[in-house]
Amino acid sequence: MFRLKEQQLHMLMWMLVIASIAFFGFFGIEKALFVEENRSWKGMDDFSEGWLCTYETSQNSIVDVLLLPTTLSVKKGTEVVLSRRVPEVKQDTVYVTLELDNAAVQVFVKDDIIYSSSPKETMLPVRHVIPILPEYSELTMSIVITDIVGEEVSLGKLQSGTYNQLWTSFLQMHCFPIVLGSLMCLIGIVMLVDWFVIKNTWQQKRVLFYASMEGILLGILFVCNTGFIPLMTGWNYGNYILKVCAIIIAIVLHLIMIRCFIYKKKVLGIVDTAILLIGVLYISVMVLQVFDLIHFDLIYMIASVIYIAMLVLFTIVLSITIFDYRRKEGIPIFVANVILILCMFVQLIVYFTGRQMNAGNTYICIGFAVYMIYVAVYGMRQAVYLQPKKEEIPLDESQIKSQVVEQINPNLLFASFQTLQSLIKSGSAMSVKMIYYISVYFRDNLKALESAGEVVAFSEEMEHIIAYLQLQKTRNQNMNFAMECKEKDFNIPRHSIEPLVENAVKHGLAKNGNKGNVTIRTYIRADGYAIQIIDDGVGFDTAILKKKTTTFAKKLMLLEKTCQARTEVISRQGKGTVITIVLPMLDNDLMEEM
Repeated sequence: MFRLKEQQLHMLMWMLVIASIAFFGFFGIEKALFVEENRSWKGMDDFSEGWLCTYETSQNSIVDVLLLPTTLSVKKGTEVVLSRRVPEVKQDTVYVTLELDNAAVQVFVKDDIIYSSSPKETMLPVRHVIPILPEYSELTMSIVITDIVGEEVSLGKLQSGTYNQLWTSFLQMHCFPIVLGSLMCLIGIVMLVDWFVIKNTWQQKRVLFYASMEGILLGILFVCNTGFIPLMTGWNYGNYILKVCAIIIAIVLHLIMIRCFIYKKKVLGIVDTAILLIGVLYISVMVLQVFDLIHFDLIYMIASVIYIAMLVLFTIVLSITIFDYRRKEGIPIFVANVILILCMFVQLIVYFTGRQMNAGNTYICIGFAVYMIYVAVYGMRQAVYLQPKKEEIPLDESQIKSQVVEQINPNLLFASFQTLQSLIKSGSAMSVKMIYYISVYFRDNLKALESAGEVVAFSEEMEHIIAYLQLQKTRNQNMNFAMECKEKDFNIPRHSIEPLVENAVKHGLAKNGNKGNVTIRTYIRADGYAIQIIDDGVGFDTAILKKKTTTFAKKLMLLEKTCQARTEVISRQGKGTVITIVLPMLDNDLMEEM
């Protein structure tokens, strides 16, 4: 199954960011103005009546008096001309707003061109803001609409007002999303600063990083959707590029964050494939837009649908991971996603019941706000969480010596040297192998003393295990062992598995007359890398593990704390013992990267 490493995901994300910046730099800085929904701006004067319209249909030319908004059926190449007397302009400049989809506009007063749209705006729905100076008061104004895409043109309401009326009405309509978008950007920036300042592992801080970047992008998206940037700067085309870039990269970040809580290898492959396909789709549609082969509003609509589809699909996947594989750490992200989906569902109900004009995108805004606050709190808690420090109990010299002796295992080494002496006297070829296994076992024990807790490849730990079992096998011919290791490409702390194997031999087989079998097995399960230590010795009562004082129990607890491993011990007296250790795949990849 195709799967990306986290470094590759980050590389893909930054490639999308760089491509977005480059695309915005080359094509986004265009002189254009504001677009929004087809509805009245409160505080502006109605300027929609009495327009004399001249245009052509498939049959003939038509001259008509229009009341806007309206939709005109036209043939390709038709030029629509709207004419009307300019309202009385006193001291201040008057601004006329015109809503128009997928067409170019020029505005004349006498022979003066007072406004001209950008060529790129023919691919966008735009609300044009046309300034009219006092000197044009009471003169005839002509709005010429050309380059119409399709066989009809939709004209929205025309309204007029001063600069203050324009901004007052705009802020009245869009105050909530502007404030919310700014707040989300601020929360994202604060989270990003916290991520940089907090000194902890990447594994604990990664959700905070992804959430901060997603918060900033969603905040930018909210502000762009209001039309605040084009009204301030005149960058209409650039505003649309920024919207598409923000929503696509936000999708990728959202999937990467959900990916942090998925441990099923096949599902990880599906998530990574989805991320890669989104990246390819994004670059493809941007190239098509450069050559004017696709409308930008269509790109944004597709991106929005993809966002919603991915949100719903992978929230379901996340729920399966949480409840089937008992990964409780993903519950906060799951709850945040469910809240967001419910708010989107409410928004759809509002839309289809015809109340959208009054409600706007309020419910979606609320959903994203709750989502970001929920994720921010969770990400911060994860980032600042510190593993409880072990209580350091001062050891006297005799205790230190005892620990060193136990680690080196002199009894086994002495018994092995005695066996080696017998083999040499008898001239057995096994003596050479015996020397090799003694040296490997002694070397790895010294490394465990020198570098306690060091993360190593399982193949290195396996050498230590094989050396120990071969020494025991040479001494006890009635003991057999098997290595069924299908998977070796993962990491574990040094000297974490070998003591468990020793425990199986010492307490399982030794009490059974040194007879029996030990099997070491590794394989990939749905929820991670699995290691099994199986013996058919005397078994034991697993209730003693609850005391957490035995060396065996301490080793299992150490694996659970350091590797987030899941451990399971099944033992039946007289039948044997099976120890299963499951290491989560993503956590193991991070151990390798650190």
